[in-house]
Amino acid sequence: MTKSRIEMAKPRIRLTDINHKTKDKIDKIEDMNAKTEDMNNRTGDMNDEIEVRNDKTENKIDKTDKTDKVVDYIDIIGSWIKARFAKLAEVIDDIIIMNSIHVVNFYLLFTWWEHIYKTNRVS
Repeated sequence: MTKSRIEMAKPRIRLTDINHKTKDKIDKIEDMNAKTEDMNNRTGDMNDEIEVRNDKTENKIDKTDKTDKVVDYIDIIGSWIKARFAKLAEVIDDIIIMNSIHVVNFYLLFTWWEHIYKTNRVS
């Protein structure tokens, strides 16, 4: 059961072929890993760009919110001023009415005193 040299050489050739094929597969896998790492790096860069854009968008949204708040405050102040002017208008109307009443009262008082004076009822 001794093998001849030819038979013993065959497995070595096979092992060598298998080793070359295995090395080729390993090289291909390493190339794929390198490409995968490159793609991951590109994806990371793209994610960074997206984060920057998101930050800019959030800043714009914050500015819009601040603008909306300012507009709301202006509306509140405008409503307050309108309410104050409405109260002022009511007060002015009241003053005009009161002055009219005072004028009428003064006229009545004056005519009453004039009437009393003319009739000599004042002692």
